Amino acid sequence: MTCLTHRQRVLTALDHREPDRVPLDLGTVVSGVRVKAYQKLAALIGVSGDCRVWRRRQIAEVDEAILTAFDVDTRSLMPERPISESATGARDGIYRDDWGITWKALAGHPYIPMENEAVFDAGSTLSDLQAHPWPDPTDARYTAGLAEAARMRRRQGDHAIVMGLSGRVFTLGQFMCGFEEWAVRLLQDQTFAAQLMDRGLEIQMEIISRQLEAAGDNVDVVCIVEDLGMQSGPLFSPRIYRKLIHPRHEKLFRFIRGKTKAKLMLHSDGAIVDFLPDLIDAGVEALNPVQVSAGGMDAALLKREFGAHLSFWGGIDTQYVMPSGSVGEVRGEVKRRIDELAAGGGYVLSSVHNIQPEVSPENIRAMCEATLEFGQY
Repeated sequence: MTCLTHRQRVLTALDHREPDRVPLDLGTVVSGVRVKAYQKLAALIGVSGDCRVWRRRQIAEVDEAILTAFDVDTRSLMPERPISESATGARDGIYRDDWGITWKALAGHPYIPMENEAVFDAGSTLSDLQAHPWPDPTDARYTAGLAEAARMRRRQGDHAIVMGLSGRVFTLGQFMCGFEEWAVRLLQDQTFAAQLMDRGLEIQMEIISRQLEAAGDNVDVVCIVEDLGMQSGPLFSPRIYRKLIHPRHEKLFRFIRGKTKAKLMLHSDGAIVDFLPDLIDAGVEALNPVQVSAGGMDAALLKREFGAHLSFWGGIDTQYVMPSGSVGEVRGEVKRRIDELAAGGGYVLSSVHNIQPEVSPENIRAMCEATLEFGQY
């Protein structure tokens, strides 16, 4: 096969056709590298200088020299969102974002929401929902510089550009109410839960519309982050999902697909195999991160059962293999996932979510180099 450009390679795979090799992703919104791991990788490759850091997640922006050295096919585009990535104005490791969610830094780790400072608690009513100072979706910060940044990304090379969007439905309530209170509301006060999700969705869809218009055709993949699973299974029952979450996912996903030609990817950690038919029905085209260590997330089964309708993006285990395995074991992991997921296209290889500080730079290099070696069609 003729050698494809990076962008052609990714789009061919996402169209469920076999490109010249399996595409490789590193350093986008769904495949980040935590700062300490990145610093060790940069030293190994011989790249010096400070890196830009997404403060809330403690993720480094991977230098172009590293992306080029590993022949990475993707580049990231991160517009400002109401859940701030920069934590601008944070004092003493605590800041409040545009939703009113209070975040606290843990030394060397990502910020976490403070449940004892939740926006809504057990005593909150529908009147409190209505009175809350919700984000202004017309705030110019959410599109500031985005059009030029997208054009610049496109000019820098023919890569697949991945843009993160603010489209939280279930997890917005989780952050605003705290995990326990949100679970109670979903079961016992569905009117409150529905109105919170609808108000949040209305705001986020307006922001998304403006951001997609600004980015135009310079974006190839858009990603919604919405964690629905834990290690052993879904965070809630399929019945709750289909009644409360799925209709709103469908509204959001079909809205996005009507606004852009870019492929729609959903990021959800955990064991979510029970939700996949519903997510496909709602309009999801690619699934990330394919957490193969979670219950029921067998890569070969996923490909067999859902591969005709869903592309897979991720799959390289960061729970055990990347932090604890040898270089040989990392190479074996890469070959295994390619064997399971790549046939017929529909696979972009990356780590399962962000690469953590304890992962050696040699293992990151091994993942990338093994993709180029074993990923030829």
